[in-house]
Amino acid sequence: MPKVMVGAAEKTRSLGFTIGELAARWELSPFTIRRLVDSDHLRTITIGARRFIPLDEVLRAEQEGTGVPRKRKTAEQVGA
Repeated sequence: MPKVMVGAAEKTRSLGFTIGELAARWELSPFTIRRLVDSDHLRTITIGARRFIPLDEVLRAEQEGTGVPRKRKTAEQVGA
């Protein structure tokens, strides 16, 4: 039976998404993803020095959303 090489991407995909990968998937900045993690709106797992957002957590957030949306300032509040 031939050996099948498994790349790093396939190995880490089973752990979930890195912050950068999730930022690209959701078209957000990595900083925004870190804020969601730091405010406990996204659960992570840490392996060594790397943080992953598990696939089930990503799917939950995509279905249910993450936290409360920021309130936008009105034109009067901005001074326009």
